[in-house]
Amino acid sequence: MRIKRISKYFKPNNQKKKRKVLLIDETVIKYKGKRRYFWVVLDPINKEVVATWLSRERSFDEVSIILYLVNKYAKGLEEIIFITDKGPWYNLLEEKGLRRIKLKFHVRGYIERFFRYIKDVIKRFDNQGFQSKDLRYVKGFLDVICFEAQQRLKAIHSKKVKVMKS
Repeated sequence: MRIKRISKYFKPNNQKKKRKVLLIDETVIKYKGKRRYFWVVLDPINKEVVATWLSRERSFDEVSIILYLVNKYAKGLEEIIFITDKGPWYNLLEEKGLRRIKLKFHVRGYIERFFRYIKDVIKRFDNQGFQSKDLRYVKGFLDVICFEAQQRLKAIHSKKVKVMKS
């Protein structure tokens, strides 16, 4: 089955929900020798991927696209607390009057662990022609990996909770 057909089932959660906190971050992915930036918006409370985006650069334009995608899948954008790193492109959030907290560690460890898993999967598939595929294929592939990573992190979190209760 083609990755394009499979990836349509693994899109980020498209239910418009009221969300309190969102983590936004990007990571570098090498594609045909060039740097591409894979942006992910996570809801740490519900353990869900809210939005993903693959871009050629990190800039205010990409953050505005991410905000558009978040607005599509989240209610009450003004009430959400956005947790980001100190990248200057995230200043757009404050310019638009949205609440932003700059953190280097703590809750952001969740999204960093998420990216670590995605990069490990990419390394495994890199030898099988990942670099020779079209960029749309790569985006669909990343959506599938995100869905799997989301399920794994939910399972890890539920196991920790059970251990702590007993």
